[in-house]
Parts: sequence; structure tokens; C-alpha cells
Amino acid sequence: MDTDTDTCKKLGHALKHNTTLKSFKCELVWGDRDKTESIESLLHALKHNCTLESFGITLPWNCDGRRVGAACADALAGNSTLKSFVCDVLYGSRITFDNDDIALSFANALKRNTALKSFALFAPQGVQPSRARVILDALKYNGVLEQLQLGIQDDEDDGLKAAVVDALRENVNLQSFYSEPFRSERQSLEELAAPFIERNVDPRRQGHALACLAKLSDASAFNSLTEKVFRARVFAFFLPPGCKWMPLELSKKMAFNPPHRGAISQV
Repeated sequence: MDTDTDTCKKLGHALKHNTTLKSFKCELVWGDRDKTESIESLLHALKHNCTLESFGITLPWNCDGRRVGAACADALAGNSTLKSFVCDVLYGSRITFDNDDIALSFANALKRNTALKSFALFAPQGVQPSRARVILDALKYNGVLEQLQLGIQDDEDDGLKAAVVDALRENVNLQSFYSEPFRSERQSLEELAAPFIERNVDPRRQGHALACLAKLSDASAFNSLTEKVFRARVFAFFLPPGCKWMPLELSKKMAFNPPHRGAISQV
């Protein structure tokens, strides 16, 4: 989309007040003027939209990556309906999200968000390993995210590889992990993640099977799979040793509102 500041702000206004749109994707291409403020206003609209489920944006070369990254994280933290969020940058751009505050903002947003199923963040120069580690650490606290895609500057960093293993060792919900390789001659991050992703498929399958048995009861006689406490013990058998994650409907922290399908929570 080759547009100007006013058009972008109008798009933000439309998203802010729209009550029917489910998916929105745009590629922004501009001239020489910096349009960071306009992009911020577009992202800010996500905090007020209550129906959008999928949002994708491709950034132009002439915007402030730090400010836009912060706006993305802020939008994710304040939105409760988005299931998919993709932020990409035009090829050849010098935009980078390499800032400690931005990485921490994205991590905090992922920790707080209880609806997002898929998150993707790419930039031509990639995210530095130290910042990627901060984002990966958020997986320990997120029980909803199913797909994570990160463009990382150097996927051969040993500390980054340790962070992937450490994060996925505790996360039992992630179903897909992709790291765009920039210089990958040794074992890739996807190869490191593969055993954990494969492991995560089984608890999900068992959780769905248990959920289909019968309506849950609050009884605790341990003589029927209709009992929530009994089901929780059976499900725990399929979890990694020491793991305390549990399907939300079996969790002690279950709210009165119906949980998101497939969501999990710490006991």
C-alpha cells in the first residue's frame, strides 16, 4: 500500500471502531518521509478493536524500529481477541528491533496475552541473540501460544540454543517453532526444538480425548473420569517430569468463563 499519513490514520480509526472485520493485512510502502507516528496510530487501534483475530503488517524502510516495536508490543499486551500477529519488514530495510526495552516489551506482552495463538517477528537484520533469549523466556509463562516464528540474527549462538531448550522444556503447548536462519551451518534451532514440539503433540491429544469423555464434576472420590481432580491426575501422566501445566478446564485457577479451546494454565 503506497499511502500517506492521513490515510494510515484513517485506517487506524476504522480498525478502532470496526466490529465485524476478522482479518487485516497491509504492506506499507512510502517515500522519503518518516511515517513512524502514522504506524503507531494504526497499531494503537488494536488496543480498542474487539473482533479482529488476525493482523499482519509489513513495515516500510523509513520508520523508527524502536518506536514501532514498542507500539507492536503495547498493542499485543492490550488486545484480547487477536489469534495471529505478524510483523515483517520490507527486504533491504535497515530497520532493527534490537533494543533491550523492545525485547522486554514483547516478552511481557506474550506473558500477559491469553488469546494469541501465532506470533511472528521478522526484520532483514534479524533480532540479536541476547534479545531473542528474552522473548523466548516468555514461553515459560505462556500457555496459549501454538506457533512462534522469529527472525534471529545469528542462530549459532550457544546461549540462544540453550535458551530454546530451556524455554521449550517448560512449555507444553507450543506446536510449531521456526527461526529464519541467517548463518546456519551447525544444528539449527528448529532441530533443537523438534523433540519438544513432538512431545507437545501428545498431551494436547490426550487432553482433548479426556475432555470428550463426559461432563466434568467436582467430586473427588477418585472412582470416575468425570471427576476433574481424577482427570487432572491422569493428564499429568503425559506431562514432562516436574511440569505443572494443566488444561485450563482442569486447573484450580479456572475462571467462571469458558476457557479458550486448548488453553493451559499452571496449577
